[in-house]
Amino acid sequence: MKITIGKQSVALLQREGCLRYAGSSANTEGYGRVMLDLAQALGRKAVCTGEEASQAAALLVGETDAPESAAAMQLLAGKKNAFAIVATASCVALVGSDALMTLMAVQYFKENYLTAEELPTTTLVEDVETLLLADPEGSYATYVYGAQLYDKKHHPIPELVRVYERWDLRDMPCVLIDTLVNDLAARTGVAAEGFSVIKDDAPVTDTEVVIGISARPAARAILDTLNGGEYALRITEKGIVATGWNYASLELSYNLLSDLVKEATASAEEGKASISLPVGLSFTASANPGWITDFPKPEGEGIALYNTLDTNDDSLQYLYTGEGITPESYLAYCADLEKNGYVLHMQSECEESIFRTYVNKDAGVMLYAAYEAYAHQYEYAPRFQKDIRIVTSPLSKVAIPPKEIITPAPAYKKVTNTAVTAIEVTGRATGMGYIITLEDGSFIVFDGGGLNPEPKESDTIWKLLCLRHEQIYGALPTPENPIRVAAWIITHSHWDHYGAYRVFIDKYGKSELFSMKYMIGNFPSRSSVYGIINQDILNMGTPAVMQKLHDGMREDFTFLKVHAGQKYYFANLEMQVMMTYDNISPARIYNQNDTSTVLRFKLQATNEQGDAVGDPYIMMWLGDANNNESRYLCAMYGKYLRADSTSVAHHGNIGCETPLYNTINANTIWWPHIARGARHYIMPEKRTASWVYDVDQTLVYENPNTKYVYFSGSYSRIDEKTIEPWHMHITLPFGDDGRPAHDKAYDTVRGEAHLIAYTDGVVPGCVACRKK
Repeated sequence: MKITIGKQSVALLQREGCLRYAGSSANTEGYGRVMLDLAQALGRKAVCTGEEASQAAALLVGETDAPESAAAMQLLAGKKNAFAIVATASCVALVGSDALMTLMAVQYFKENYLTAEELPTTTLVEDVETLLLADPEGSYATYVYGAQLYDKKHHPIPELVRVYERWDLRDMPCVLIDTLVNDLAARTGVAAEGFSVIKDDAPVTDTEVVIGISARPAARAILDTLNGGEYALRITEKGIVATGWNYASLELSYNLLSDLVKEATASAEEGKASISLPVGLSFTASANPGWITDFPKPEGEGIALYNTLDTNDDSLQYLYTGEGITPESYLAYCADLEKNGYVLHMQSECEESIFRTYVNKDAGVMLYAAYEAYAHQYEYAPRFQKDIRIVTSPLSKVAIPPKEIITPAPAYKKVTNTAVTAIEVTGRATGMGYIITLEDGSFIVFDGGGLNPEPKESDTIWKLLCLRHEQIYGALPTPENPIRVAAWIITHSHWDHYGAYRVFIDKYGKSELFSMKYMIGNFPSRSSVYGIINQDILNMGTPAVMQKLHDGMREDFTFLKVHAGQKYYFANLEMQVMMTYDNISPARIYNQNDTSTVLRFKLQATNEQGDAVGDPYIMMWLGDANNNESRYLCAMYGKYLRADSTSVAHHGNIGCETPLYNTINANTIWWPHIARGARHYIMPEKRTASWVYDVDQTLVYENPNTKYVYFSGSYSRIDEKTIEPWHMHITLPFGDDGRPAHDKAYDTVRGEAHLIAYTDGVVPGCVACRKK
């Protein structure tokens, strides 16, 4: 590399200066991103040429119409792989012999002149070394991804291969390399099959393009310089590394690399390009400026950052693993947090795991930190290893859980016993909706169902809440005594779980007869469910939807973004979060149902004096949890999962596995499906069709503790005289002893006198059955 520098020095920029840049031939987003990054480093405004009149003082990038740019271009006349920097008393011009060399000029300026009060009048850099990736003669690099990644297009669960045939389920680096290779092939005319793609457990080759988190020393060295939210692109004489600690970051890094390829071939004929990139070109930036990356982090021998995960709401999860992860190292880390202004807000322990939530109001941070012991991993799931899981959230985007609901509820007036009401499934016959009545007369609502046209679930929920209110108080709700929903839980963003809720808020949220204090959930970001984006799995987590929900309420509610181990208290209920979708990391989510929030309810009956009566009643609510969540729950909690009742995950379809149900060992099963649909899963002749049928049949027929099964409707007329028997919403009341009164279960709509008729086993027309 030959460098020539003039001798005259001038002022860099006047205070009123700005960054003006000319677009490139390819006009890529990556090129513009580098310009914006430079402007941010200068603390100046950036405008593209033609968007704003030139100012007296400016940093000029590319072939602008300014005389300083023309002077720099003249220095480059007839030169390739070169760039020039020209300075006058008021302007500095950075120009390259092509767009890539202009980017090199920007980088050189940042590294050498950004903080200088003076700089040379002219700087000319020639013969910049380049890395040849490919030309029409062939490919000159090997493309590398992590050996641990999933690189098959089909789903790992055979039953879901057909369901997911439209989506590419490979891990992002595998997809990005494939995309890059195909792009390079199209530009050079070399067949894609001629490009070498390997895993990082293969020997190192001479020139490599490494994408993502990798064991390659070149990639690890770069990752170690990045905070959890940054991404980086590095081009050296040995190859290229595009990386970041999470998929949101990696995608930006790859997009920049892809844009560099476009810039390199902007003027080349399709299929005949030669692709070379400048050696030394380097870029590092934050993928999301809203992420909090400046906070105390776990340190010590044997503790290493494994990855980060975009968990929506500008929250970022850090996962630390290694031999140094112990209860002692976790507690030492917590002590360090407290020394640095983080105040303990919530804490709990369960099966050797520890869960804490800290708040630092001065820094504007809520920080969730968990030590996950996986005390039962060798019984159920050997792949789990101890970890420290941290989620940072800006207080501007998440709510601090109020003290009133994170400590056992204060004394309340008991007006009724606990009850569970199943909202009947209609329309497409899948969905989930339950109403739990608490002793103070308030309700917990689970999901609510979908968006079927007739009858509308939103109207059905309103009707049932009004009826339950009337059955409790002897009168319909009034403005003085409205329906009180203590918390509405959305397990995950599928139409048959959240759809009715959103319509309900739009129709009834401003009614004086209705109030709702909290909404509970945890919804994924786009990158956290990479490869499985379909339908509406992202909808509940978007700012627009959340704002619409808030706007739909007469009195606003608080959205609680919950995490594993946290406990919330409402009247006689202790609600424990067992897991949310982000607990699946370091594994990847291959099924959108693995974004379900799983909860454990501990209901304690009391008498009129407020004293506890009998043993607590335990309920597990699984949402649509799938195999990954099933295994996490078993490995984390073991026999702590034992419960008196449980919901059936994913309506009995592809969901949780037999070890989870056997461990829960429930007496009562809530099946969010019509009986006719459930029968499809528990017909003996289906037993060998797949593991799905085996799980359901083991639960119903072989678990010795299973006795009662409640379905969400039947869809079969019992007899012609019975009024609409297919529209039946079961309410199971609890007795004064805090146990379900199964013999008093009734049809909510027709009243307590209309008892549910149990059948022996699942037969047409039934909504509830006893095990034979």
